[in-house]
Amino acid sequence: MSSSLEHILRQFQTIGLNNLGDARLMKRVDTKFLFHIRFLDTILEKAIHEYNLVIAGDAAISSYRNQYYDTENLQFYHDHHRGKGKRIKVRCRAYGSSGPIFMEVKEKDNKGTTTKTRVEVGEVPGQISIPSTEHTFLQDVGNPADRPYNLVRTMKNRFERITLVHRKHSERATFDFNYRCDNGVEDKTFKNLVIAEVKQPHLDRSSPVMQILGEQRIRPLRMSKYCVGMASLNEDLKQNNFKKKLLKISKITA
Repeated sequence: MSSSLEHILRQFQTIGLNNLGDARLMKRVDTKFLFHIRFLDTILEKAIHEYNLVIAGDAAISSYRNQYYDTENLQFYHDHHRGKGKRIKVRCRAYGSSGPIFMEVKEKDNKGTTTKTRVEVGEVPGQISIPSTEHTFLQDVGNPADRPYNLVRTMKNRFERITLVHRKHSERATFDFNYRCDNGVEDKTFKNLVIAEVKQPHLDRSSPVMQILGEQRIRPLRMSKYCVGMASLNEDLKQNNFKKKLLKISKITA
């Protein structure tokens, strides 16, 4: 952590993970932004008086590790590439170096609403042998009739996150950086890239953090960390519909 970032984070009022309440937003609308890390200090500094900083233990910056799963023919990836309105992602997420691990399903509907459902697990499952408890959980989420469950591991990623919660409204903003991914053969580091996400019960562009981002000429951009990672690690995958996003990321990380 740079000295300037550390100084800015110290100025925030803080809130613990157990006190998020409605800001957990398991059903929400997500708006994402990509920008160079040089903007991060300015954006956070402008947010000090509107947002609280989420602290996990005594850490202002949390480490996240994800293991993603897909079908053998990568249906989840291709659904996103085709722009299918109703789509899902399946992952295991470890929160912090010693925090809980959850099997999570993120479902997006045709209206752009994301619903996250999860169950705590003891460890990240292996390649195909997802334990029976987690398999039952997956079958119970959404409509099992149109969902395949012979899932395989496709990609891991990890990043560090700063999380802000609005003091008055049900809104959370996350800033992910030091993003890295690998598929067991190739690995990729996205230096200087920040992936910001504003999570709200309903889209509200008057959000203070959205206004701050707009002042820096940072515009919303639909993207998926899973799909960007998969496309970057697998050149043979269809990725025409992601080219503009990948080009933007390449310019930021150059």
